[in-house]
Amino acid sequence: MKKFLILFLPLVVLAQYSDRIVAIVDNEPVLLSDIEEVLNFYRLQMGGNLPPEQEKNIKDQILSEIIREKLLYMEARQDTNLKVTDEEIEEELDRKIEELKSQMGEENFKKELEREGFTVEELKKNYREDVRRNIFIQKYIAMYIQPRVMVSPEEVKRFYEDKKDSIPEREEGFYISHILIRILPDKSKIKEAKEKAENIHEKLKGGADFGYMAFKYSDDRQSALMGGEIGYVQRGILPPYVEEKIFTLKKGNFTEPIESDYGYYIFKIVDKKEGEVKLAQIAIAALPEKKDTLKALEKAREARAYALERGFDEAVQKYSEDFISKARNGNLGFVPAKGMEEGIRNSLKKLKEGEISEPVPGALGYHIFRLDKYQKGGRPSFEEIQGDMKNILLQRKMKKELDKVVEKIKKKVFVEVRDFED
Repeated sequence: MKKFLILFLPLVVLAQYSDRIVAIVDNEPVLLSDIEEVLNFYRLQMGGNLPPEQEKNIKDQILSEIIREKLLYMEARQDTNLKVTDEEIEEELDRKIEELKSQMGEENFKKELEREGFTVEELKKNYREDVRRNIFIQKYIAMYIQPRVMVSPEEVKRFYEDKKDSIPEREEGFYISHILIRILPDKSKIKEAKEKAENIHEKLKGGADFGYMAFKYSDDRQSALMGGEIGYVQRGILPPYVEEKIFTLKKGNFTEPIESDYGYYIFKIVDKKEGEVKLAQIAIAALPEKKDTLKALEKAREARAYALERGFDEAVQKYSEDFISKARNGNLGFVPAKGMEEGIRNSLKKLKEGEISEPVPGALGYHIFRLDKYQKGGRPSFEEIQGDMKNILLQRKMKKELDKVVEKIKKKVFVEVRDFED
C-alpha cells in the first residue's frame, strides 16, 4: 500500500522490502512493506534511524492506524448514503499536486518526477485509490461522527485553566514574506575577478604552492593566514554546482575558478572523509560599490510600487532574487525576533498585519517585507489560544467516538494481527 502522505511530504523513492503479511482484515492482507513505507517517513522527520523501542512503538501505531482505515473504509463503502464521484477524486488529486508544487516549486517538482520516473498522470493513477479511500472515510466521519462531538465554551475554559501552567511560552517573532533585491557588483568587477582567478589558477597548474598563493592573493584574509584552510565541510552545505566539483576531486587536487555572485573561488581538497571534505580556498572578491547599492535601492522601490499596484505575490515572481522563497511566493514562515538584524526587526515592528514595508537594507541586499502576522512573546492568553484548545478537545472526543465505532465494526469483521518478528 503506497501511503498518500509520504507521496506529498515529500516525494520519496519507495524502498523494496522483504515482504510478508503482518495482519489480515476481512481477508485483505496488511504487508510489512505497508508499515515500512510509513516508518520511512518518520525516519525522515527524525533525521535518521530510531531507537529500537521507539521504532517498535511507532510500528504498532502505524499498524493500528492502517487497520482502522481499512475498517472505516469497508463500513463507508457499504453505506448507501455515501457516494464518491470520479470528479471529487480528480479534484482532490489536482489540489494535492498544486499544493506540492507550491511547497517545492514547479521546477523542483518536475525534476523530482523525472528522477522518480513518473508523469503527473502516472502519479495520479498510482494514488487514485488512496484518495478514494480518504474521501470515503472523511464523508463517513462527517456524517456519523462529527455531529455527535461537541465542545462547550465552559469545557474549553476549564481545559485552559487546568493546562495553563504547562503551556509553553511563545517566542516573539514575525510571520513574514519578502522580496529580496540583492546588491551585486558591476559586471566589470566580476570580469576583473575572473581574470585574476584564472591567472592564479594557471600558476597553481604550473606548480605554485596553494597555501602561499592563498596567503598572497586571497581576499578572505582570515583563511589566507592559514594557507586558505577553512576546515571540514559536510555534503549539503555548499551550493550543488560547487559540491559537484569538489566531491568528485581526489585529495590534493584543486578546482578551476568557480564563479559566485561576489567573485571567484578556487578550492583545494586537503582531506576527504565519507560525506565531508576538508577545504582550502583562494577567494577573489568582486565587491559592490556605492553605485551598485543605489541601483539595487532603485529596483527595490520599483518592486514595492509594483507590489502595491499589482499585488505582493505578483511582485515576488517578477522581482525577487531569493529563489528559494520565491517558489513559495516569498513566504519565509515564522522568523524569531531574537537574532534578527536590528534594522529589520525595528522595521517589522512598525508594520500592521498585511502591510508592505519600504525597502529595508540587510546583509543580503534590500528587502520588501509583508507582515503576515506578528506573534507576541510570553505565555499566550486564553483569548489567543482558545481556538487551539477547542480543537484539541474536539480531536480527543473525535478519537474516542472513532474508537467506539471501530470496535463495533471489528465485531462484524475478521481481524488477525501477527507479530512483526515472526
